Amino acid sequence: MYARDDEAQLATLAFEGVVVTPIEISPVPAFFVVEERGRRAEHALDLINHEAEPLRIEGIAHSKEAFTTRLETVEPGRRYRLVLTLRPDGPGGKRVDAITLKTSSAATPALSIPAHTYLRERVYVFPDGVNFGALKLSTIRDRPDLLEATAQTLMIYQSEGNDFLINVESDLPGLVLRCERGPQRDRYQITATLNASHLAVGVLQGSIRIRTNDPQFPEVVVPAAGLILDR
Repeated sequence: MYARDDEAQLATLAFEGVVVTPIEISPVPAFFVVEERGRRAEHALDLINHEAEPLRIEGIAHSKEAFTTRLETVEPGRRYRLVLTLRPDGPGGKRVDAITLKTSSAATPALSIPAHTYLRERVYVFPDGVNFGALKLSTIRDRPDLLEATAQTLMIYQSEGNDFLINVESDLPGLVLRCERGPQRDRYQITATLNASHLAVGVLQGSIRIRTNDPQFPEVVVPAAGLILDR
C-alpha cells in the first residue's frame, strides 16, 4: 500500500481473523475418544450453521459395530450437537470410522466426520509396540552408550488394581528387559534395551511376552522390531 507522505511512501497492513466453513464442527472437526471397556461416557461435537438458510440434518450413517450416535437440536436450523457413545461390549483396540451426515445445505450436502476411537481393556499397554528403528552395527561398536540412549519404554496398567504382578520375557535375541513397579502397585514400567553382543545385521522381529496375575488377562503380547545395518 502506498501513501502520499513522502517520509513513509510504503506502508504494510496486517490482518488477522478466523476463517470458518459454512458448517463449522466445534471444537475440532473429528472425534478422539478413549474409553475403558465397561465404562460408558458420552462425547459431543457441535455443528454450527453459518449459512443464511436454516440447516437440517437429514440422516446419519456410520458403522454400528464400535459406537452409537444421536443428534440433539440446540438451536433449530442453526446449531446441533452430535453425541457419540462407545459400545462397552464393542471391539477392543484402536480404529477409525467415518460418520457421514446428510444435510439440507446446497453447498455442503454431506459432512464427513472421522471418529478415532480406542476401547481399552482393563489390562493394557502403552505404547502398543516397541521399535528401535534403524541402527548401524559399526556405530554401535564405536559407541557402547548408544544402545542405552535408544532404549524403549513400555508401560502396562491394571485399571483399579492394587497388587498387580507381572513377569516378562522376549524371543528377540539380545533384548534385555528391566521392570519397575509403580508405587500404587497397579502398573509397571518396562525398559527394553538391545545387547550389542547379540546383534547381527538384519531385521529384528519378535515380541515381548508379559504374563500377569490377572485371571482375565493372564498374558499380553507386544511386538518388538528394529533394523540393524552394516554401515
